[in-house]
Amino acid sequence: MIQTDMGDIDVDLIVEVPYGTNIFPKQGESKKYVHGGDALQEVVIPIIQIENKKKNRERNRPNVATVKLVSISRKITSLITFLEFYQNEEVDDKTLPCNYEAYFVDSKNEQITNSIVINCDSKSKEMADRSYKEKFTFKNKKYNANEQYYLVIKNYNDNYAEEERIPFAIDILFSNKFNF
Repeated sequence: MIQTDMGDIDVDLIVEVPYGTNIFPKQGESKKYVHGGDALQEVVIPIIQIENKKKNRERNRPNVATVKLVSISRKITSLITFLEFYQNEEVDDKTLPCNYEAYFVDSKNEQITNSIVINCDSKSKEMADRSYKEKFTFKNKKYNANEQYYLVIKNYNDNYAEEERIPFAIDILFSNKFNF
């Protein structure tokens, strides 16, 4: 009689094995023989339980190149504005390239500029080679200087990644004055 543990249930089983180590011929085309003993590999079925000790899944994900806004001013004064971005890490064996989308939205989350895509794929160790100057063109409308506007930077390839929102003030003197 063998006792085994099956989860929370202990079950008593009866196992019958041939007694002895005699060899018996097997019928069929080939001359294969089987023996009639109680070898451990014929009686026991091993069960292997694998547990992942690395509980933090974030550390297991590959690193991707990240982008940050470098421009100091957080005030927009023209319908056409250039902002400078910087790729933090160079792309190598441990850091994968990544694309980011950037655009401006108003307090109602409506897009008010064109969308630009920043390709963070530079392998250069030089900081100057990893900076990007991008052009944003704002809609020609009246902007409230007291209202909050945001630059949204999000991962272009991953819809579930967190997006970054950077607050800006917009104070354009001649917006929507000449209707062009």
